[in-house]
Amino acid sequence: MQNRKPFIIGITGRKKSGKTTLIELLAKKLSAQGLIVGTIKNTTHKVEFDTPGKDTYRHRRAGAAITLIRSAKEVAMFTDSDYLNQRLLWIVFEECDIVMVEGDSKSAFPKIYVAGASPPRTDIAGPVVATWGGNEQQEGIRNYETGQIDDLCRFLVDLAKGN
Repeated sequence: MQNRKPFIIGITGRKKSGKTTLIELLAKKLSAQGLIVGTIKNTTHKVEFDTPGKDTYRHRRAGAAITLIRSAKEVAMFTDSDYLNQRLLWIVFEECDIVMVEGDSKSAFPKIYVAGASPPRTDIAGPVVATWGGNEQQEGIRNYETGQIDDLCRFLVDLAKGN
C-alpha cells in the first residue's frame, strides 16, 4: 500500500477512553493484513525515558543531539523533542504504511475520536473522520463499535489509499 509517505491518523479522546486499546486492535489487524504499522504515543506527563548515569544519558549530557541504543533485538532513540522535527519523523516512519498517533489532538492530520463514556472534547484540531465507541451518531462522521474493528480497518485502508 506504500505511497511514498505513510498515512498518518490521530487517535484522540479523553484520558482512559480506550485510545491504547483501539491502537492495539488496529495494529494487530492491520499488520496481519501485511501492512507496516507505526505508532507514536504523545503524553502530557513529564517523563524521562533515559536513565541518569547510564551510557546513553551520558552521551546526551555530553552534547549528542540524538543517541540510539541497539541490542540484538531492539533499538531505542533518545533525543530532545525540539530535535525530532517533521523531516526526521518522516524518515523514521518512511517504511510504514500507516502511523497512528495516540493523543494527537493538535495536528491537522485526520483523527479517530475515541468517545468512551465522557462528553466529547471540543478542542480537537484537524478533521475527525470517525468515532470509536460513541453512543451518539455525529452527522457526517462514521461511528464504529467494538465488534466493527474489521470495518474500521477497511475504512482506514480506503482512507489511506485516497478512496
